[in-house]
Amino acid sequence: MALAFYEAAPLLPRLALMSDDELSAWGRSMHGKRGGYAVQRRYWHEGRIGPDHPAHKAAQVSAARRKWRKQERLGLLPKPGVWHLPIG
Repeated sequence: MALAFYEAAPLLPRLALMSDDELSAWGRSMHGKRGGYAVQRRYWHEGRIGPDHPAHKAAQVSAARRKWRKQERLGLLPKPGVWHLPIG
């Protein structure tokens, strides 16, 4: 995805002042970022990451348990109610 001219305009003076080596390094960095985003998107569509992945679900369960234990330790859990059962 290329930048539109108005998006790239603030970069142009800085790019013009860079040496060839700096410009080359900058270009490699941008290509690497773009490639990384493409791989993340591909993995998401393949189901290798995201909410459908077993590790994601396991992390959510673990976080919920941690939160519950912390609330229990600090005494923040709701007290069990008293039930009045009908007699007879």
